[in-house]
Amino acid sequence: MSNAPLDAKSRLDRAGLKPKKSWGQNFLKDESVHRDITSAIGASANQTVLELGAGLGALTHFLCESGARVVAIERDRELVPLLREAMAQFDSFEVREANAATLDYGALAAELGGELRIAGNLPYQISSRILVSIADAAEYVERAVVLVQREVADRLAAE
Repeated sequence: MSNAPLDAKSRLDRAGLKPKKSWGQNFLKDESVHRDITSAIGASANQTVLELGAGLGALTHFLCESGARVVAIERDRELVPLLREAMAQFDSFEVREANAATLDYGALAAELGGELRIAGNLPYQISSRILVSIADAAEYVERAVVLVQREVADRLAAE
C-alpha cells in the first residue's frame, strides 16, 4: 500500500477548508483508479506528465512514484500549499497555479520539450471545456487519460 495522500476529508478539515462545490471539486480516494490512470498514461522515468486539477495530490503521488516528472496544474490557491507539502519528497514535482480550462497547450508543449501526456480527475462543471481544449490542441498531445463523472461519460458516448 502506498503512502499517497488519499484522505482528503481529514486533510481539508485540518486546513480549515471544504471542497468548493461551485468548482465541482471532488477528491478521488480509490487507489486502484489512481494506479490505473498512472498505468494508462504510461507514466515512467524520463516522461513528463501534465496533471490537470491536482487538488490534494492523490493522483499526483502515484504519477510521481512512477518516476515521471509531474507538472501539476491547480487552480485553487488554498490547495496549492497542501499539494506542495504532500509532494515535497519528490524532486520531479512542480505545481503551477493555473486554470486547466484555459491552458495554452502549445506553449506548454514547447516549454516542456515535446508532446504532452495529460492526466487528471476532471471537475464536472468544466469537463467539457477541458476536453474540447485538449481536442483542439491534439497536435501537442501524445496521450490524455482523464476521469470524468458518469454523466459526462454518458454524454460523450451518446449517439
